[in-house]
Amino acid sequence: MHGGIGEERAFPQPPVSLPPVSLPPASELAEAAARSRTVQRLITLTDWVGKDGRALTDAGNLRVADALEVSALLGTGEDRLTVRSATDLPQLNLLLAWARKLRLTRISKGRLLRVAKAALLLRDPEALWRRAFEVLPELGQVVTMPVATWRPEPVPAEVFDEILPDVLTPCTGWTRSCRTCSTPCTGWTRCR
Repeated sequence: MHGGIGEERAFPQPPVSLPPVSLPPASELAEAAARSRTVQRLITLTDWVGKDGRALTDAGNLRVADALEVSALLGTGEDRLTVRSATDLPQLNLLLAWARKLRLTRISKGRLLRVAKAALLLRDPEALWRRAFEVLPELGQVVTMPVATWRPEPVPAEVFDEILPDVLTPCTGWTRSCRTCSTPCTGWTRCR
């Protein structure tokens, strides 16, 4: 880590304690999870990988033609881009990294493969949504795309797991002081 929030915070804050949130009935949660674009895309991506998997380049990336094909299938809009490498497609790269982190896919012997044991998780959209949310903080470097800079990774990637609670707290409708900017926040726009 290159100077994360915890190392440089002038006024350390206590851990955040969120108030209770009432959840909708279980049936509504399951329906919402099944409609989730992320869940649908993760399932579609895993299905696209297929039983035999997909060949990767020597660098371990999808071939450009395959990347554009699956981008179109996923509806990311990146299939209309002119790219030299599959790594130039940030939404696809996020979904690929998420699928690997969830152990829906894996890489072996130059191929992207579907993980057979993930079939149960893929049949349960609510469980997949919950698991995808659990691993989200581990995707900081992919979510915060690197930019051309002297730094080895962008600053948000260094502190993604620390700022994520401040970004998500407004979703609960709770107004509080943001740990990253020490001002009252009711939404992300005030936390810039």
